[in-house]
Amino acid sequence: MRLSHVLVVIAAAFLVTSEALSTITDSNQIKLSGVEVTSQQSQRVLRTHHTIDEDDEEDEDDEDEDEEDDEERALTTTKMWRMKNKGMSAMDYAKKMNIDQTMLEIGRTGRGWAAFQHTKKFKKYVTYFNFLKENK
Repeated sequence: MRLSHVLVVIAAAFLVTSEALSTITDSNQIKLSGVEVTSQQSQRVLRTHHTIDEDDEEDEDDEDEDEEDDEERALTTTKMWRMKNKGMSAMDYAKKMNIDQTMLEIGRTGRGWAAFQHTKKFKKYVTYFNFLKENK
């Protein structure tokens, strides 16, 4: 036999034993279900759906209220000093804002970081965290 025939036989034996060419589905493999294709278009951008509000007048009123709420909830230097003097750590502040479990999950899996870092709560957490680092 020629060397090329021997190498082909060895390669075939390797592929068969490693189950690389197996046609049987394993229970660990993902099974895709049949999904109906709808005729409606959906805008899918990184698992977010952009919605369009029809009531412009109500939106303007809501924006004014949101700005007032943001001002009331703003994390000022005075509030940060008060929290620091009470002994509140950065993780305690995360618990207060109910983002501690989300942060732990992202730390464990690494999923969702891009979206989470743009939330208002995370930005407030980072502000307080940096404040604590600067004012030890």
